[in-house]
Amino acid sequence: RLIIFLLYWLPVALLAQQTSDILKDEKGKYYLHLVEQGQTLYAISKKYSVAVDVLQKANPEVEVSGLKIGQALRIPYEEVDQKELKKSEITIVNDTIIHKVAKQETLYSISKKYNLSITEIVAINQHVNEGLQIGMEIKIPYAQSNDADAENMQFAREDSLVLHVVRPKETLFALSKEYGISIDSIQIANQGLPEGLKVGTTIRIPKKNPRFELVNSQYKHLEDSLKEANWQQEKAYRIALFLPLYLPEFEKEDTLHVDLEDKAKKEVYPKSKIGLDFLRGVHIAIDSLSKKGLWADFEVFDSHDYPDSVEQYFSKSNIDKFDMCIGPFYRSHFEQLSETSKAKMIPMINPVKVPSRVLLDKANTIKVYPSQTAELVGMAKYVARNYSDSNLFLLNSGRFSDQENAEIFRSQINRFLGEQNRDTLPQIAMYTVSRAKLDALFKDNTTYSIVVPSTNQAYVSTLLTMLNDIYISKRGIRFRVFGMEKWLEYDNIETAYLMNLNVHIPSSRFTDYTSKLFVNLATSFREKYGTDPNEFALLGFDVAYYFGNLIQKHGPFFIRHLNEYKATLASTRFDFVKVGEVSGYENQGIFIQTIENYQLKLVY
Repeated sequence: RLIIFLLYWLPVALLAQQTSDILKDEKGKYYLHLVEQGQTLYAISKKYSVAVDVLQKANPEVEVSGLKIGQALRIPYEEVDQKELKKSEITIVNDTIIHKVAKQETLYSISKKYNLSITEIVAINQHVNEGLQIGMEIKIPYAQSNDADAENMQFAREDSLVLHVVRPKETLFALSKEYGISIDSIQIANQGLPEGLKVGTTIRIPKKNPRFELVNSQYKHLEDSLKEANWQQEKAYRIALFLPLYLPEFEKEDTLHVDLEDKAKKEVYPKSKIGLDFLRGVHIAIDSLSKKGLWADFEVFDSHDYPDSVEQYFSKSNIDKFDMCIGPFYRSHFEQLSETSKAKMIPMINPVKVPSRVLLDKANTIKVYPSQTAELVGMAKYVARNYSDSNLFLLNSGRFSDQENAEIFRSQINRFLGEQNRDTLPQIAMYTVSRAKLDALFKDNTTYSIVVPSTNQAYVSTLLTMLNDIYISKRGIRFRVFGMEKWLEYDNIETAYLMNLNVHIPSSRFTDYTSKLFVNLATSFREKYGTDPNEFALLGFDVAYYFGNLIQKHGPFFIRHLNEYKATLASTRFDFVKVGEVSGYENQGIFIQTIENYQLKLVY
């Protein structure tokens, strides 16, 4: 099992409020403001002479989770009133703005700038009665301003993340050691770091809180256990489903009725098919769970990709009335609702592929789709347990985009090998694939087990083509290659190569069409809908069946038991790990498959 260090609130060191330079990236020019304790969005907008809504648009995470201490805010250069910015020198100190008087400024112009009366300004700045001087500092009680919205006056909160500027030759492994946290926790905090570590960029680092009190944690656990032991179900569970159905006139149903099908058929829209197929799978699961005694009402909301769709439906229902929410599918909607529901600890389940950072700082969130890190960890565990005594090594492309994958895999497999008292995994660097290099590497007539944690299509296709040539020309040499799930998407790799090289692929989804579970599910699905279930129908069934069973066994306390229940259903393997003390749960259940006779075969 992957062990991830506990995350908790930790104050961060105060940093400079503004870089002196104008920065530039693919989105344009901007200033960078690092949020300090006591600052508000309103005060920052005044400092940069820019509208609050501009800051919110440029930094959408602020609307989702609020302003955080240590957060890096983008200030769009083009939106700033440059004349006003150059004229006014402003510093934010806790809940007060310190305004330095510029040339030709008057008390009247300053009062208009902050929408305060002259009387309010003079009340805390008695020295201005002697007249304004250039460079004089005036305290601005901006909380009293007539144009300060309450929402934008919320002070920045402490964050469980601090900022780190990437240094030359720095690696995730080195950062994990420096800060005492796991590699995947750093990746989660930075949307997976798809481009790796770039020198000079600022990343967010989860920190362990040294003030965390174990006694408080134990007390809370005991308190929750007592509540659960004395709990009895007295009414039906309420479960909300937020699905992208794209049915404008459809708002809510207390249960899943057939008329949903009729409405969907009348409005044929390509995007609605995903939500409808998922809903059909949920419906089959509910039929089965009801026979087992599940007492629950399901309410369906049409959560499509329009910005106000989630807010629209929640203006008509109350989040704290639900015992569980499945969806929404879209990340922004999911973050919005999980932020709303976290105070009540209502479990929010996301069934599709979203960044792992949606789990941070929200202990009520559950992510069903395994991340690429989980894929690497699962593969490392499988290889260590089954092929540690073979001619095994890691082939590292040395390419920037592959470095983190190689690092994660190597660190994890070495941990598993260490548990078996075996040597660490050998590593061979090969930036450019050539037949001469491979011939020199593979000389003996034996089976080589090669781990290639690369997602570079050109590199992978060249490597597999040359390995296949060696396999055919040198009859005594055999291969067992361990790759990545993305390889199955590459259209320039011959299936015959994958079979000849005994390629093993980790996968987040797999369906055994001969299993009893699938046969029974498919039979019910055909009878009800006249067709076979597709991947989204299978996913809907798995998610509803797994969590329906959990809530039936443990009621509203089921989230505390997630890591106790491992299951493999129609197309999903469930194996949850909590990613931090104040963060949510990620599914790390993956499958390992090979290809035999041009068909995928499950080996784990």
